[in-house]
Amino acid sequence: MGIFNAAKKIRDKTYPRCAVVVAAAGSSVRMGHDKLQMDLGGVPVLCRTLQALDKAELVDEIVVAAREDNILAVADLCARAGLHKSVKVVKGGKTRAESVLCGALECSERTELIAVHDGARPLVKAEDVDRLIREGNKTYAGA
Repeated sequence: MGIFNAAKKIRDKTYPRCAVVVAAAGSSVRMGHDKLQMDLGGVPVLCRTLQALDKAELVDEIVVAAREDNILAVADLCARAGLHKSVKVVKGGKTRAESVLCGALECSERTELIAVHDGARPLVKAEDVDRLIREGNKTYAGA
């Protein structure tokens, strides 16, 4: 991290501590196979999603809600993804809403703002995540 990025990160720490819950417990029924593990330019879809979130300056931790039968595979993928932030893989629920709740309940007790992202949406940009966190803070979404 360069000196300018370090200074920006210090400045940005005036923002609330933010965790991102990644909904990754779906069954990919319509796809016919696990879309999170699909190859996208040589990298699994979920890995690309997590790497983008890992690059976001204002994301402090990532919690991945995965299917119970897929937790070990997702944890292995996280370990191989080269992530720098704290990542926790937890058991998701039967619905997306239940999975998001499971993930939110596992966020650090210091978390002030929780963002939610779909694990199968790998083209998100880190700067867009940061912009949305800033906007959420500005509009009191965390209040």
